[in-house]
Amino acid sequence: MERSPTGVRAALQLKNLGRLLAPVVALMLMAADCGAWVDWRLDVDGRNGRVRVVEPEASRGLYDLPFSLRGSDLGSIPPVRLAAVPDCGYETVAWSFGDETFEPNPEFWDPTITVVPGNDWGTPGRFTPRLLEVSFAPSTTVRNDCFATPHELPHDGLTGAVEFENATAGFEAGEPMHGGSDGGAGASLWWTFHAPADGELKMWLESDFASILAVYEGSSVTDLDAVASCVSSECREISVPVPEGALLRILVDGVGFREPSDPVLAVGETGWGALFWELLPVAESEVSVAIDPTTVSLEPGAVQTFTATVKGARDPSVSWWSTCGSLDPSGLMATYTALNEGTCEVTVTSTEDVNAWASAVVTVVASD
Repeated sequence: MERSPTGVRAALQLKNLGRLLAPVVALMLMAADCGAWVDWRLDVDGRNGRVRVVEPEASRGLYDLPFSLRGSDLGSIPPVRLAAVPDCGYETVAWSFGDETFEPNPEFWDPTITVVPGNDWGTPGRFTPRLLEVSFAPSTTVRNDCFATPHELPHDGLTGAVEFENATAGFEAGEPMHGGSDGGAGASLWWTFHAPADGELKMWLESDFASILAVYEGSSVTDLDAVASCVSSECREISVPVPEGALLRILVDGVGFREPSDPVLAVGETGWGALFWELLPVAESEVSVAIDPTTVSLEPGAVQTFTATVKGARDPSVSWWSTCGSLDPSGLMATYTALNEGTCEVTVTSTEDVNAWASAVVTVVASD
């Protein structure tokens, strides 16, 4: 660490601290005569997480590259809000600053850093290191910021809602650019939706940041088929038809910029919000039944096969009966055997709707 002639300099670096199995991200703050800035440096070897600048707005982003944040006032650093962003399979253990420890609930620490020469930060012309750390460890809970560990959307019947916060969410290698050209902020959260019935799935967001809502199909984050997407500045909701049993992947991200060729560069919006959904039932259609053939002339002892067609019913099963002769039904088909001379009717009725039926006229005549 070298002294800066104009102010405060800090380095964010990855360290293995003694007995800790998890790596530690360390931010060292030093004071000097006047002016201020922060340089972020995070070694990429062995890291299990990143750090996101949530505030100030001009410096928002997810970083493990060299980055400078300059103070606007002589001798001070503007308020800096930091969020710990664990990799998939990891969680934040704790933040620490000197002898103080801050539990990750939520998983970010919100310090207001003010440099006052001659006070706690050291005297003019001298450097007094202070260490800000965040440690990561293998996760003991299921975090839905990874495609492989989504949360199931909660529901009460055919509606549901869930609250979320994405400042501590990251992105994965091969993850698509959500929202098209908007790209996403690299702070994605995942849910799954299993359709309990046929219907129209309607989804919408309420959030305190510019957001992206997207629906995908697929079993891998690198091989997804986009179904629909909505950027909050352009639309309010998504509606997609779904058959019963369908599995959809639901994503929320912030509007921003992410460079696919650079796996660590992501800048954009994060915050709090709620995701709402409703499954609208498919409008009921009229059930109809048809029979083929509709008329037939037979001699006594002759055999005729009738076939039924059912439309508009979820249950296509039917029931058969006849006014005379012998009838042997089998699903949508029935075999009729003529017995005595006369006129008979063969009728087929929908099991789902008894008002939907069709009949055929059978005329039995003896041959000359």
